[in-house]
Amino acid sequence: MLISTPILMAMRGTRILALAALPVEAALLLIAGHKHAILFLERDWLYAAAVSAATLSIVMLGIAKLPGGAAIRRAAGLAVAALVIIALWSQRSWQGGPRVSIQPRTHEADLARGAGLEMLGARVLVASRTELWCAAGAADWYDPAWYLTDRDELQGVAVGKYLAGFDAIAVATHLSDFTLCSDRKVFLSWYLDGALQLRGFFFAEANLTLTYLLFRAGPVPPVSGFGLKDNRLLQFNQDPKGDSLMMVLYGPKTSNLEILCSEATLCRIFIVPSPENSGSRYAVMAAIVPTRDAGPLEGLGREYRVIQRVPGRLAAADADLLLTKMRQDGVVIAFTNR
Repeated sequence: MLISTPILMAMRGTRILALAALPVEAALLLIAGHKHAILFLERDWLYAAAVSAATLSIVMLGIAKLPGGAAIRRAAGLAVAALVIIALWSQRSWQGGPRVSIQPRTHEADLARGAGLEMLGARVLVASRTELWCAAGAADWYDPAWYLTDRDELQGVAVGKYLAGFDAIAVATHLSDFTLCSDRKVFLSWYLDGALQLRGFFFAEANLTLTYLLFRAGPVPPVSGFGLKDNRLLQFNQDPKGDSLMMVLYGPKTSNLEILCSEATLCRIFIVPSPENSGSRYAVMAAIVPTRDAGPLEGLGREYRVIQRVPGRLAAADADLLLTKMRQDGVVIAFTNR
């Protein structure tokens, strides 16, 4: 803040931006320094913008003083512009880097929430950690982590009965293996133990933290889900005669597992607590693959366990219709005190 604000204030084109950002920046600096680093990303972007603008301004002032006439200065300016374009274009290959498109884009969080509402219905009570309070489609939302995983002992809690009070339990990759309990249980542990049943899923493409699995304690409808692939929304519906498989595997997180995940149509790996005395990290992998390509997943070895194998059909879905239904729903999310 102390570096970027003077720089942005010094340039006429960014002065209003600097003034508008200052209250939030000052609050983070003086009051909320203990908060999670994700809250400071916007301040990082302002800093990067200020340093970039200042650097380019200095470069352009230097070019203006080059000897040799206007042609030389124009060529130097074009060379700098070309370098900036190449640098920005190369970031497309970075995970989470910019995506260039002439078509209007939709924020994945909206698609994630629309998918959750489509799978669960408009009025549901969803339990999850905080990152999915909106994305998983909740009308009423509660974070049970402090009650189940963020304490040393469960103190006699009947986990199955407690979880049965929710319409769905949503699990993301973020903190999927975090627990303070002595028995090292997490939400995915109760799925592996059979206390929870898979109900649905959403696979993000750009912001992978929006990927989630939906579970329920007790009977569930046929598994359904959505996923983004090459900026296209796909929908999976359970069907014994389908041409695709939703497979969930449990085992060591190895490079072989990651390679198979990268080759699947849709896939995400969720880290879980490792068994005691294990030298490897363990994971749950959820993947959608064509039925004909399921062999490598089913033949990974004895250290891997196929938790669930759901046949179904994977087809293109209407993202615009999903978003329209979500926006017409008008649900105001309630933060339930349970």
